Amino acid sequence: MGRNPERDRIQIEQTRARLIEAGQKSILEMGLDRVKVRDIVGRAGVGVGTFYFHFGNLEQFLQEAIQGSIEEARSRVRHIRGLRDGSVLEDPAARIRGSFEAFFEYIDEHRTLALILLRERGGGGRFGQLIRDEFRLFIDDLAEDLERVAELGLIVPGVPPLLASE
Repeated sequence: MGRNPERDRIQIEQTRARLIEAGQKSILEMGLDRVKVRDIVGRAGVGVGTFYFHFGNLEQFLQEAIQGSIEEARSRVRHIRGLRDGSVLEDPAARIRGSFEAFFEYIDEHRTLALILLRERGGGGRFGQLIRDEFRLFIDDLAEDLERVAELGLIVPGVPPLLASE
């Protein structure tokens, strides 16, 4: 029987997702600076070679886990907010409310990640700056959108969008 590329692709994606989930749980328990590959693979139930098949090293894994997760949240919020595509908004206030709901739904679905990021954001560890940079992108997106909403007269004038976004 021959190889099934689609089945292989799905299995690779599932294993990668299992590694990321295991890594997030390990990071939550131990912190970014103390987690080791053996902790992640042990929790995921895979071998070390499988980890290195998916990620070049621990640093790459941690960066991808952090950046990918924050980008997923940003993408969900931008999609619902509907301000990025330049479309005419039927109900901009509802879109903004929806974006907050999407953000908090994401947090609820990814509680472990949210706790990691909040705890590590203020830290001086090796990923503290990466997390702050990723949050800055999220805050800048929101500030830009709040400026556009202010132009529509939907928020009180004089509220600095960047301050409100923070």
